[in-house]
Amino acid sequence: MRHGETVGNVERRYLGKSESPLTPAGAATGAAMAKWLAAMDAECKIDRIYTSPRQRTRQAADRASARLARPVTVCDHLREMDFGIFDGLTAEEAEAKAPAIWQRWLADFSHYRLPGGESADDVMGRARQFLDRVWESGDASIVVITHGGVARSLLTALLALPPEAGWHFEIPLGGFAVVDCADGYGILKSLGQVDNNQ
Repeated sequence: MRHGETVGNVERRYLGKSESPLTPAGAATGAAMAKWLAAMDAECKIDRIYTSPRQRTRQAADRASARLARPVTVCDHLREMDFGIFDGLTAEEAEAKAPAIWQRWLADFSHYRLPGGESADDVMGRARQFLDRVWESGDASIVVITHGGVARSLLTALLALPPEAGWHFEIPLGGFAVVDCADGYGILKSLGQVDNNQ
C-alpha cells in the first residue's frame, strides 16, 4: 500500500527523506486503508505490518495496527528513494538548482546516483533485501505500507519482471497491490485504490 496524500505531493515535490504532513484527504485515506485491511484480514489473517520510517507511512501503519491489533515493524529498506540534492524540491526547482545533474538524471534514471542520494537501482536493491528478510520471517500474510517508488520495485521483484517494468504500474496515493506468492513465484491478484468515502 502507498501512503495517503501529503502537502508535498500536492506541491509535486520530490519527497524522499523529507517529511511532509498529510493533507485532510491523506488522513482520511489512512482511516480508509485501515478499514480496507480489516476486510482483508477476515479473508486471510494478516500476521504483520511493515512500514517505512517516514511519518506519512507510519501514521497509516499505526491506524492499521490499532484496527487489526497486529504489530508494526519499521523497516529502513522501505523508505522512499533518497533524492539527494533534489530532495524536497519541485522538478522546476531541481532543474534550476543543477541543470547538468538534472539532465544526467533524466537520461539515466535507473543507474545515475544523485549527489548525496540514490539511484532507482539502489531502491530496487533495498526492495529485494526486504523481500529476503520477509521470506526468512515465516510470516504468511503481511501488509507493506510504503512509497510509490518502493512499491513499484517490490512489485517488479515479486512478479520476476525487469526493473524498468515498474513504470507500467501506477500505484496512486492510497493505492494497493495484492500479490500471492508461493516459493518465490508471485501472482498479481488485484491493483487498486482505497475509497475514502466507504
